[in-house]
Amino acid sequence: MRDYLISAPMNELLLALSRGPVADPPWQEFLRLLGEALAADYVTLILRAPREGDAGLVINSVVLSPDAVNAYNESFFALDPFVNLPPGEVFTV
Repeated sequence: MRDYLISAPMNELLLALSRGPVADPPWQEFLRLLGEALAADYVTLILRAPREGDAGLVINSVVLSPDAVNAYNESFFALDPFVNLPPGEVFTV
């Protein structure tokens, strides 16, 4: 078996990814570390896209008020430039 060398920050990111679903609160440590690694101000993980009748499962690196989350899921999600992009590619704005 091959040993792979990865940096300490990458190791922490991967550990946070594996802990994401069971963390308290879920995914926040991973999103914070991912934002730091990418020098991003804001990180969003979309596990299930919102659609009519389903709020979806969207997790943000910044904890938003319930009103802001509902407004995004009900109205603004359709305007998001990252929605319905082809899989397997990385995009930035």
